[in-house]
Amino acid sequence: LAQALPFAAPTSPNAIPLAHTFTAFFFAVVTGASRFAHTDWLRGDRALHALLGIARFPGDDTVRAFFRQFTQRHIEAFWPPLWRWSLALVTAPPEGFHLASV
Repeated sequence: LAQALPFAAPTSPNAIPLAHTFTAFFFAVVTGASRFAHTDWLRGDRALHALLGIARFPGDDTVRAFFRQFTQRHIEAFWPPLWRWSLALVTAPPEGFHLASV
């Protein structure tokens, strides 16, 4: 994921890696977050941090600042690798995909 991000990693020694920030946002959405502020729901879950390998879990301000960096050019550069990665996670059923008739 870090290699596919379209901008440079932060240089501050206290900065949270960009891949960790994106992962935190992703898991917040998976667990029902509908706002950046909901990212804070997961900050106290030390077991989740250990499973994800994230020592410092970003808060909503960090996640918001991460997404503020994206421009249209960044989105166009970042989307294709993210799409390929997500498709690689999906296994096709033996009978293939089809639309259900109503």
